[in-house]
Amino acid sequence: MNKQANEVTVSFVESFESYASDSKAIGELKNRLEDARKILEPVIKAHKIPVDDNKAWKEKRVIFFPLVQTLELPIDDNGNKMDLDAISQTERKKMDARIAAWLGVIRTCLEYQILPTDKNADRLRKARLWTGLNGNGKVNPNWIDPKAPKIEAHVIQETTSVPTVTASSVVTETKGEPKTPPKAPSVSAATPQKASEPVHPLTSNVSSPDAPLSAREHCGILLDQLFKNEAFRGEFAPILAMCLDSNVATVTRCLVEARDAMLNGKGVK
Repeated sequence: MNKQANEVTVSFVESFESYASDSKAIGELKNRLEDARKILEPVIKAHKIPVDDNKAWKEKRVIFFPLVQTLELPIDDNGNKMDLDAISQTERKKMDARIAAWLGVIRTCLEYQILPTDKNADRLRKARLWTGLNGNGKVNPNWIDPKAPKIEAHVIQETTSVPTVTASSVVTETKGEPKTPPKAPSVSAATPQKASEPVHPLTSNVSSPDAPLSAREHCGILLDQLFKNEAFRGEFAPILAMCLDSNVATVTRCLVEARDAMLNGKGVK
């Protein structure tokens, strides 16, 4: 029993020491990150550029290139930065690759106003989470990939009653002469939708808790809208009457009567 107790005690002490040491290291790392964040945030904000704006980036690249180049210069045997002339061609290619990688990360940070949490610009852009410039290094969900397929919001449409258009309301005759009545206020089938969503034309194939519109009902609503349209009454109806060698009153009355017969199920046999 004493041997087991001693083993547990030793394991506890070792774990305690490891936890205490790691906690101290993590605390020091957090302080380093916080100090770096306080320096980075104002610089990134001050040099913000539009996404994919190459001209704007070229202007900023002139500022950051010499700084990154100095950072990536190899160290000689004495611990000093080497001169560019003293660097071999092979080492120079490696250094240029590291510089290009850092410049890509810096550009990404300037464009999206985020902190550099990855040395690879492509991985940084595609990261699921971003550390934003919000004064506390808070982690935020990443942007929505513009190349991802867009999911169109399904608009639920509800049918609304539209005043029935009759032949007498469209065309009146006085003393045997057809006359067009005063312009009536435009009435359309209202479809309640969210203001931010595009307005789609009414269709007979809709999803609604109520029974969907039949093709006949849908056609009747569209005809009602057509007969109240100013361009139809002032331009198209006269042209149609001329083509049929008739007059506007007769043509319009026939259209309305045909619409009524259709809705009443009195089609051509």
